[in-house]
Amino acid sequence: MSNQSASIVLEGIARRPEETGATDLQQTVARVLSILRRNRWLFVFPLLSGLLATLLVSLALPRRYQLSAIFERRDDVVITKLVSENSPYSFSTLRQALTINLIGYNAVSEAAEELGLTRDLPRDERGELTSEGRARKQIMVTNLTRQLEVGLLEKSNFLDLIEVRYKGDDPDLGVRLVTQLKDNYIRNTRGWIADILQKARSFFHQEVTRRSEKAALMEAELLEMSLKHPGVDPSDPDLLNQRLIRETTALEDLDRRRAELESNLATREEYLRELEQNPGQPSATRPAALWPAALPNPQYQRIQEDIQAVRAQIADARTLKKMTDMHPHMVALHAKLRSLEAQLQAQPETIGPAGPVSDAAPSDSRDAERRRLKMELKTLRETLAQVDREIPRRQAEKARLEEEKGRLFERRQTFVMKQQELQAIKGDLGAWNRHLDTISRVLAAEAEDRGIRFSTVEEARRPRKPASPTLGGVLLLSGGMGLALAVAAVFLREVFDQSFRSAARVRQALDIPVLESIGEIRTPATSGRLCARGWLPTLACLEALASVGAGVLVYLSLEQPAAYEGLIKCLKDVVG
Repeated sequence: MSNQSASIVLEGIARRPEETGATDLQQTVARVLSILRRNRWLFVFPLLSGLLATLLVSLALPRRYQLSAIFERRDDVVITKLVSENSPYSFSTLRQALTINLIGYNAVSEAAEELGLTRDLPRDERGELTSEGRARKQIMVTNLTRQLEVGLLEKSNFLDLIEVRYKGDDPDLGVRLVTQLKDNYIRNTRGWIADILQKARSFFHQEVTRRSEKAALMEAELLEMSLKHPGVDPSDPDLLNQRLIRETTALEDLDRRRAELESNLATREEYLRELEQNPGQPSATRPAALWPAALPNPQYQRIQEDIQAVRAQIADARTLKKMTDMHPHMVALHAKLRSLEAQLQAQPETIGPAGPVSDAAPSDSRDAERRRLKMELKTLRETLAQVDREIPRRQAEKARLEEEKGRLFERRQTFVMKQQELQAIKGDLGAWNRHLDTISRVLAAEAEDRGIRFSTVEEARRPRKPASPTLGGVLLLSGGMGLALAVAAVFLREVFDQSFRSAARVRQALDIPVLESIGEIRTPATSGRLCARGWLPTLACLEALASVGAGVLVYLSLEQPAAYEGLIKCLKDVVG
């Protein structure tokens, strides 16, 4: 055993009572400190080497920059609800496809084309990309897409705060790419919105046209029912009764007139027979009933009937069709009425002499009297035939009106239901007209106000320093690497060291008690040890200075990239 080992054994025997009283933690700490003190240079050099090597490696690591652009997308509440709730089109599809429309392959490819990133790719004679060019473009676009992210900082039903992030090693390219993607998305979205609004407008116009046609058809049906079935409209409940009263009165007048005509006809026929039976005798006295004052003018009566018919048409047009006097049809009826009234004034009310001259026979001859009687009989027979034709027509009209009156309740219910349906259709038509008017006004406005508004909250800017690696992470990794190397070196030295350095080690290895230990025996240092003690601290100081320099470079490269690039440029100029 060497002198050093004997000293350790004696020292262990002398300090056994102190070791017994110490705690396990104190013993462990003391032992670790003893090992570090004994192997301080073996600890220092791996520590500084690991620190320096990690710092130098971190200088070569690629810097990744992170930048973003934030913009706001605000949906117009009225337009969004109008389009989504009343048409098959919606803005929600644009919100669901936000990521694809913003940083999808096609979006990034379009931005790369506009930024000129594909300018140097191989092309054919027509300027189209070759197969190799398309493959390289696909790789480039895929790599760019991996460096992009989209996030929603705020999301609601009508407001999105969108952030487009870039994480890559080229901050200048990142600023241009993010800005171009944002601008392309806003431009394309406005185009999509305009297309949606145009389609919604066409849809609303079709709905308005369909409901207008349906309302017009329903109005025509109601008007036809009103004309065909009088009194079916609840707003004119007495119209049917009025027509029945008018027809009844007309029939009574016709019956009285027919009786009068038959009486006049019989009297004249009797008088004519008397004249024909006594051709050679003086003429008999002409009855008062035969004088022409009692004979109406047929032309006058016909014009009166035409006037009554025109007045009935005017009344029907006012009550059923709700026409005013300014309506072209009403103007024509009034003109016809004035013409008939003028004709009526030009016609005499009766035909024949004004009255009897005397009770004796007239001064004219019997032949003239017979001819006059025959003419009067012809006129009376024609008038009677006209009355006979008019009576069945009036009776048929009265029967039809009575039938209408019997079915009036059922038809009035149908009419009211159709009226309610017409009102509902008109209400829908008004709503769709308002929708169409709103869409038309939006389309007539500026493009920025078409349903969705965009506003840039924060433009993309070149970051002052890289996002990774960070200075704290590099320093922590460097210190951990150096410390790990130092601890590993000391640990391996202790593991492979077979010398006795404590009394416990002696007892454990030899299994004999230690009686006494002596102190360390110091011998005069040789020239080799003196030389080692001189250059080891110097080498450690140089390595420490190198580590500090590397740390400064790392700090500049991560926290002050502009200063670092300037320094590197100066060094290159000096070396060059």
